[in-house]
Amino acid sequence: MTAIRLDYSGGKLVRNTCSDPSGRGKCSPWDVQEATLTVRCTPDSCSLYAFTETLPIDAPLSRSGDIPNQGKGCAPTHWTLELTPVGEAVTEGITHPARLVGTATGNRPAALVPGFNCLGADQLYRYDATPS
Repeated sequence: MTAIRLDYSGGKLVRNTCSDPSGRGKCSPWDVQEATLTVRCTPDSCSLYAFTETLPIDAPLSRSGDIPNQGKGCAPTHWTLELTPVGEAVTEGITHPARLVGTATGNRPAALVPGFNCLGADQLYRYDATPS
């Protein structure tokens, strides 16, 4: 076996707000209550696929970045990821984290820009995830 893919489940949405600066109530929070983390492992290392990056997850991980907004002139969504691998497990002869513990956030400011209503968002996921 040269590589395995693991889906770590156990991420729960604990904060989920949406704001509509126009006051027209067009905003509705995301309806994603659980989040899965996808990890690919080889005999040498494990990598997490998150947001727009592939990140090593063999040690505590702290990363942030921005995802461009599709709206004209809207601010990007800023994300953070804080995960710690806990313990070890072996699947098909490849060692990987037994659990991933931490948080992920996504924040986008609300704004009215010429000709466009940029909806705001604030999400927080807490993880104590195990491979399923």
